[in-house]
Amino acid sequence: MFLYVMPPPSGRMALVPVTTAGRAALASVAIAHGARLVGAGPGHSLLIEGERARLIQPLLHSGVLVLSARAGGCGEIG
Repeated sequence: MFLYVMPPPSGRMALVPVTTAGRAALASVAIAHGARLVGAGPGHSLLIEGERARLIQPLLHSGVLVLSARAGGCGEIG
């Protein structure tokens, strides 16, 4: 399960705000750290493309979780 939520070193990721401040700063913090917006995710989340090393620390400090946007889970083979 952990490997499904760990964001990739680069590529598509889901940004999930867990605080009110995170929700307000979500897009601006991501863009300021090199993310390209891909689209809206479920709830108040965003789908982005970017580099984990540039994004994870500033987003966590802003109240935003950075997760893998990879589909998968129970019953997946390989």
